Amino acid sequence: MRILRFLVHGQKLEKSSYCNFDGIQRGTKGYLLMQFAFSKDWSGCVIAATFWDYDKEICAVPVMFGKCKIPDEVTDKRRIKVSLTGKSGQYKITTNKITISQEG
Repeated sequence: MRILRFLVHGQKLEKSSYCNFDGIQRGTKGYLLMQFAFSKDWSGCVIAATFWDYDKEICAVPVMFGKCKIPDEVTDKRRIKVSLTGKSGQYKITTNKITISQEG
């Protein structure tokens, strides 16, 4: 399994500089995992990762213990776009979308 690491500071989602995002191949299924390091703004939130094709939402998956698998529905694309949403009671926080390029 390949782990792609991200940092989440408030509403800013970014790729970790300690992770290599090169050479990700299109069509990979069940192999890519995202791991997030959250700032305290996200404490107590139920979190989902939403995957996009340009501005159209493809699907959302739960983030459990700071991790989620990249769903098969998005791995055939040239790029994967993702954002995060967290909810806790009346509190809701969202991030920017980031793009992960894929080869092949």
